[in-house]
Amino acid sequence: MVSDLPFNPYYLKTHTGERPFKCSTCDKRFARKDALERHFQYNHTDDRPLKCNECGKCFKLQIDLLKHQKRHSGEKKVQCPHCEKKFYDSGDLTKHLVVHSEERPHVCDICGDSFKTSTNLKKHKIIHSNEKPFECETCGATFIQQSGYKTHLLTHTGERPFHCDLCQMSFTRNSSLRSHKLTHLEIKPFKCPYCEMTFVSKAHLTMHLRTHTGEKPFKCEQCGRAFAKKEYVVKHMVTHTNDINTFTPNVKKGFVTSSHLKVHQRTPS
Repeated sequence: MVSDLPFNPYYLKTHTGERPFKCSTCDKRFARKDALERHFQYNHTDDRPLKCNECGKCFKLQIDLLKHQKRHSGEKKVQCPHCEKKFYDSGDLTKHLVVHSEERPHVCDICGDSFKTSTNLKKHKIIHSNEKPFECETCGATFIQQSGYKTHLLTHTGERPFHCDLCQMSFTRNSSLRSHKLTHLEIKPFKCPYCEMTFVSKAHLTMHLRTHTGEKPFKCEQCGRAFAKKEYVVKHMVTHTNDINTFTPNVKKGFVTSSHLKVHQRTPS
């Protein structure tokens, strides 16, 4: 049956793979001119000409502004078919659905690690660059990602903004709160492949696996000694400087590590 719809030359390009429109900045090619224009606006300019009338936040693309405006309505109408979560639009749902899939299609071309989303892959690749652009003004610690930097700042303020609604515990990270809530449900979905132990989070499983593999990924920059946990190398670094406030700001002055402080507190005066 022949369609009565007018012929659209763009449809042919989906079959031929033709991409005649080339970005002058990064050489990426597109089948349509409007797709090239959106790409250039989103990736190669700092202009944010579209402003939200509700809060004043600015956006590069119309679609991003429309998505944002839905958040002011407070309505989440799109239901995930696998869990109880709801979303403002199908785009947010699509991003969420990867958590229910075992597929990790985004592979790092440097180390081979794979990720569920392109965003997580981009965050991971920063590790290979050795760049740490976010520096703490209080102690000088540097961080690869802004999220890690912001979480670190809480160690100086003592703030724990994520509160468990089932008990009195609070946390510096939302991910830590989510893992903690599983303890109330007695759910431990992460099983060790070497023994029978199970864990509430992948991070806890990863740390446990090192007891089987002997992996010690955290190295002291001063002497090269390796540790299984980052917190161990942080405590160890103090032994090189004796400056307790540089690495462990929450430990009372006069003691290199918290364990030394505890020994002191148990010692009769």
